[in-house]
Amino acid sequence: IVNISENYDMNNVNKNLEIYPNPASDFININTKDLITINIYNVKGQLLKTFNNNEDMMIIDISDFEKGIYVVEGLDDNESVKKNIFVVK
Repeated sequence: IVNISENYDMNNVNKNLEIYPNPASDFININTKDLITINIYNVKGQLLKTFNNNEDMMIIDISDFEKGIYVVEGLDDNESVKKNIFVVK
């Protein structure tokens, strides 16, 4: 059983950031709505990847990520929403 944690900005309940599969090993699909930028951080808070979003869905290659937990952040002009992803090898 995998316990999936999700962190939300409490001021941002209308934003949608859906990530699957989770856990993942090679790629993740991100369904976004009204989010401009997608950032991926490691558990140390280091920014690993940034993507400018102009679609409702993105496919991101994570095959070079080590096994572990990462934070995906979606940003619009004023707010952010964050979710954890689990990378397995």
